[in-house]
This record gives sequence, structure tokens and C-alpha cells, in this order.
Amino acid sequence: MDSEASTEQNAGNIEGLVCALGLQPCNAELFIGKVRGFPVGLKFIGVDDSMVLLFQIRYPMDAESNTVSKLAYGTEVNRLISDKGLEISVENRVAWVSFFEGGKHITSNSVPRILNQVITAFEEAGLSGLQDKCHYCKIEKVEMLTCMDGKVAQICKACLDTRKASSVGDLKMSAGGAGKVLILGSLASIAGAFSWMLVWIGYDAIFELSHAGALPVPRLVEAVVIAVVGFLVGGPVGFIIKRIPQRGDLLAAWAGVVFGITSCALGEILYVVWLIYHEFKVVSFSGALKVLPQYLGDSGSFYLTMKTVSGFISVFVAYQMARLKKTGLKL
Repeated sequence: MDSEASTEQNAGNIEGLVCALGLQPCNAELFIGKVRGFPVGLKFIGVDDSMVLLFQIRYPMDAESNTVSKLAYGTEVNRLISDKGLEISVENRVAWVSFFEGGKHITSNSVPRILNQVITAFEEAGLSGLQDKCHYCKIEKVEMLTCMDGKVAQICKACLDTRKASSVGDLKMSAGGAGKVLILGSLASIAGAFSWMLVWIGYDAIFELSHAGALPVPRLVEAVVIAVVGFLVGGPVGFIIKRIPQRGDLLAAWAGVVFGITSCALGEILYVVWLIYHEFKVVSFSGALKVLPQYLGDSGSFYLTMKTVSGFISVFVAYQMARLKKTGLKL
């Protein structure tokens, strides 16, 4: 009892609270340590009375386990939760405990007492096992806590290395992956090219109606057309490349750019093929290639600007979607 009273007396300010709980700075925002055998992290959000104290308490079970469902907090904790002064969210292997109006809690020295009541509920529910062992493999002894991506964890080196590798994604490229990128990327370019052609055919139809006075077209429609072209042309390229395993991050990025450009170029050729067919009822790819430079030269600057911006957006969308994304370390 004397020890607890002394702890509360020393916790009347931020430095005192950190010291009283036995926490150490992990970085500029997070303090970590063990409280009654539980790995604990503490982050201060905001200032003064509006400050929020965000605790994370680590335990070795999944949130779906029967022990977690047995959590029963004391009267004071339940009252604070009811009054919206405290919030406890239990997830896999971690509980988030938020003290609202943290400045008042620090001044009144109530944080250690309330935190101890929460930890007592964890102990009574049977979550206090594996005092010094890895919470993941449950075999290896862990000497020091790990702090990463704003999280504290009791994890051994082998388990940490495994999770680091899986968080990066499939960065390695294989011959099979490269071959699929070439084949499927080409097919995606064809799909994007047809999207380019169809959207601009539709735009021309709307444009003709507006000039005939049958349909007034606001400038907003032109901005919408640019966005639609970007996502319908670049989207198929990025979507298909993204789903190819072992494609490698660098290859995926360049494939998004190359096949995105290919979609726009091929789409413009198909569009000119359609113009020739619409005028002469003849399908001629060679003719389209011959008249394409003249067609572009005769197009107005605003029309060319629209197509250029649409092309840039298409390539950007394909590039962003095709790249490998780091999923974040799951602790």
C-alpha cells in the first residue's frame, strides 16, 4: 500500500508519471516498458486538460480467445467508461486504453491507480502468461521490448524478421513474374486503349450536340472526361499488373508507366481508325497512322491539352496501382 501511495505521489506531472510507471523513451512520442509483467506503451496527445493519454497494453492472446471475453473491470474503471472519460478497445494481442482529459488525471495522480485496475482485470482474465517469452512463437525468451511503427511488442528476433519480410510485400522478381507482366500488361494496354477510344468518341458526340444547341455542356464535363479517361485507361493496366506475383517493385513501376503510355498511344490510333470508318466506312490502321500527325496538328490547343492531361493521369494511375505497397508491420 505504501509503495502504491508513493507511486501516485510521484506521478503528478508527465515526467513523474513516466518515471512512476517505469517507462523509457522509445522515440520522441512513445514511452515503453513493463507494468506488472505486461508490455506497455504510452503516448501523450495534445496539451493541458485536453491531453489524451493513449496506453497500449500487450498480451499474448488473440482477441477472439475466451480469456479476453472474461475481462471485468472494477467500479471506478466502469464509471469512467460510462462517463466517457476512459475508453478501452481490445484487439489482437493489444488493448488500447485512452484517458481523456489526461491533464486532470495526471494532476490528480489517478493514472497509475486506474491503469493498475485495468491490468488487474487482465490478470484475472488469465492474460498475464509468458512473462519473458515471445508473444508470437511463445518459446523464445525476450530480453528487451521492441518498439516499431508506434507499437511496443514482446517479440523474438526470428518472429520479428518474419513479420518484417511479410510487411514489405513480394519485392523479388522471378522470370515467371516478368513474363506474366509482359503478356498481361499488353492485354491490359489493349483494354485501356479501347477505353480511351470509347470515351473520346462519347466526348465528341456530346461536343457536337453542344455546338448544335441541343445540349449545353458546362466546363465541368470536360474536367470529368479527363478524370474518367485517366482511371478507365490507367486503371486496367495497374489493376492487372498489381495482381501478378513476384513481379518485383521496380519492374511493376516501369510496367505501369510503359503500358500506360502504350494504352494512350494505341487508344489514339484506334480513335483515328474510328474517325476514318465514320467518314469513309473503311477500317484502315495504316491510314490512321498516316493521318494521325496531321489530325493532331489540326486539333485545337484546348483539345490537345485535354488529351495530354488525360494521358498523364492515365500513366500516373497505372504507375501507382502497379507498384508494390508496403503493408505495414503487423505486431
